Amino acid sequence: MSVDGFVALPGDEMSWMAPFVGPNETVQKVLPLIGAILMGGRTYRGVLASEAARPYGGAIQVPYLVLTRGDPGSAPPGFQFLNGSMARVASSARDIAGDRYVAVLGQQAGRALLEAGELDEILIHLAPVTLGQGVPMFAGGGCRSQLKLREVRQSRRVIDLWFDVQR
Repeated sequence: MSVDGFVALPGDEMSWMAPFVGPNETVQKVLPLIGAILMGGRTYRGVLASEAARPYGGAIQVPYLVLTRGDPGSAPPGFQFLNGSMARVASSARDIAGDRYVAVLGQQAGRALLEAGELDEILIHLAPVTLGQGVPMFAGGGCRSQLKLREVRQSRRVIDLWFDVQR
C-alpha cells in the first residue's frame, strides 16, 4: 500500500510496486505458514495476465482461490473458484489451507472479508511513495473493525505493519 492508502493506480495498474519488491524478512517468515491464497477477481485477472504478477513472485506453490459472485466456469490449473457468503467462502478457504494461513490478496476481497468479521490479521507492506489516486485500501464506510498494531518491521524497501483485528 502507498503511504496515502492506495493499493493500485486507476485501471488496477500495479507496476508502481516493482521498485519496492525485494528481500523482506516478514514475507520470508510468513511464506511457509501460508496454506492457500484467496484473491478477488481483479487480482485474479492480473495474475492471469502476467506470470510476473503471481503472488509473492511465484515463490509459493499453494492453491489459488478466487472469490467470485457467480460461477465463471472451469478454473485454470492451480485455481479454484469460491462463491457464496463471506462466511462460506472463508470456511472453504480455511478447510483448503488446513492448519496454515489463508493469505487474502485484493482490496475488495479483503474488505468484504473484514466487514464480514472473517479476518483475524492484516499485514500491510507500506511503500514509501504517494500515488494520489487509484484503488484505496480502506474505501467507504460500513467497516467498524478495530485494528491493534502487533508488529512493525522495516525491510530494505517497505515498512511492514501487522495488525490483529479486534471484534
